[in-house]
Amino acid sequence: MKVISISQPFATLVVKGYKVFETRSWPAPASIIGETLGIASTKTVRPDARAHAEDPEFAQFYERLGLPALDELVCGHLLGTVTVDSCELMTEEFLEDVSREEKAYGWWQLGFYGWRLTHPRELKVPIAIRGAQGIYTWNGMIPSEEEEAAQTQADQARSQRPQDIRRHLHVV
Repeated sequence: MKVISISQPFATLVVKGYKVFETRSWPAPASIIGETLGIASTKTVRPDARAHAEDPEFAQFYERLGLPALDELVCGHLLGTVTVDSCELMTEEFLEDVSREEKAYGWWQLGFYGWRLTHPRELKVPIAIRGAQGIYTWNGMIPSEEEEAAQTQADQARSQRPQDIRRHLHVV
C-alpha cells in the first residue's frame, strides 16, 4: 500500500474526514489518483504545524470538533486510509470555492495543489509505522472493517465478563 506521512493535527483531521484536501507544493502522482492511500502521522509534530495549530481561526474550528489536544494525538502511526479522488491546481477561481474551515486546515497558496480526498477510514487501533519522505510503500496489512469490528466486539465481551474469583482465593 502507498502511504504518505502527514504532521499532526492534520493527519487526524484527514482520517476523520474533516480535512478534505491535502495541500502540497507538488501534484499528486497520476498513479495514486483513484487509489487508496494510507495516512500516517509523522513521528513528531513539526514546528510549522504547531504554529499553524495556534492560529486563532484554526483553533476555533478545531476546538468545535472536540478532538484531543495537539500533544495528545498519536504520532508515528498509520491512522487510516483515504482515496485520492483528484488533484487540483490552486488558482484564484479554485480558492473561491474552498470553505474557510478547509482553508484553516491547510497551506493554500496560488500554484500549490489540493489533493481531493474521499472515503476516509480511521483505524480503530493505529499501527506503528516507520515513515518516510513523500509517498512510500508499506508492506504491512490493514485489518478489514469487519475484522476490526469483530476485534472490538471480542474486546468488549472480555471486559464485561465477571472476573474469575478463584484467582483471588488462597488455600489456608
